[in-house]
Amino acid sequence: MRQPPYGDPGTDATWAWRAPPRLVVTSQGDLYGRQAPLTGGDVLTIGRAGDNDLRLDDPYVSRHHALVRATGNMVLVEDNGSSGGVYVNGRRIDRPTSLQPGDVVRLGRLDLQLLSDEAAAAPGPPPAPAAVQHNVDSQQAGEIYNIGRDYNRNQYYRLEIAPMRRRARILVRLGTALALAGFGVYGYAVLQGVLNVFRVVGGPIDPETPPDFGDILEPVIRYTPIGLTLLFAGLVLIVIGLLMRRSATAKERRL
Repeated sequence: MRQPPYGDPGTDATWAWRAPPRLVVTSQGDLYGRQAPLTGGDVLTIGRAGDNDLRLDDPYVSRHHALVRATGNMVLVEDNGSSGGVYVNGRRIDRPTSLQPGDVVRLGRLDLQLLSDEAAAAPGPPPAPAAVQHNVDSQQAGEIYNIGRDYNRNQYYRLEIAPMRRRARILVRLGTALALAGFGVYGYAVLQGVLNVFRVVGGPIDPETPPDFGDILEPVIRYTPIGLTLLFAGLVLIVIGLLMRRSATAKERRL
């Protein structure tokens, strides 16, 4: 009996592989066609790090993203503590999940399809499922909901727009802190210069010893460049952050 694409897989599988299965990358790009055979009893590790059995050098794939086991007639996939999660046929899994021929596993923005050995040489798009029931009011095994356009939109937002918004927020906060620090340093320099002037004007004046304007303006000369530099750097970061946030908003509106 086929297991649902979510939840604990059963152990009474009646289907059998005619040949050893393989996981094949079907997403377009440099990794297209990369594959790894699944030998019974072994655990296949998948991730971005070099010590994985199937290394996927993609920034949206975690260093150790997923584990795949071939046990008997079943192939099981599970999340290995990734940041982006593991999706089977469009649904995120949180426990070992059984795979069937043609099922698609998504890691980050990469799709990997489970194929029999004879089909793995020429990977193609996932076959259209037969007798799919769409139901948005309940969540039961065998039903697929919001896997097309909504799933792609959510993935794009999570992988592209959300990180951009996060970076924009960091830049704005950092720029604000630098700008405030620069304004504070500049204000301190000006204040010290004004106080020195008042000390000279308000104190006794010796005609034989003219005031040393170098000492009077020393705080201004020393701290003004530092304050203005911090202020300018902060304003630049704020502008970059605001532009990045505006770009993220424009991308989100196009979804």
